[in-house]
Amino acid sequence: MIELHTQKQDEYGLELKDKMKSLRLAFKTEELKDKLPVFIIDGKEKITGRADIEQWFRELEEELRIQRSITGDACYIDPETGKVC
Repeated sequence: MIELHTQKQDEYGLELKDKMKSLRLAFKTEELKDKLPVFIIDGKEKITGRADIEQWFRELEEELRIQRSITGDACYIDPETGKVC
C-alpha cells in the first residue's frame, strides 16, 4: 500500500494527493504531527525530497502506462488486415 505522509494543508502534499487520485492509485494519507517534509512510503521504500518524489512518480506513471496498455479491456483492428481482435 502506498502511503502519502504530509501536513494537513501542505500545498505540495495536496498536489501529490491529487496526482495519485488522477492515476487512480490505491493509497492512504497520513497526517504528520511534526513539521516534517512530505514523504511517500511504497512498500518498504521511503521516498523523500521533491526530486526523488518526482522521479518516483515518473517511473510509476510509465509502469502504469505499460501495465494498463497490456491489460486494457479493448479491441483493436489490425490496420493491415482490417480484422477485429
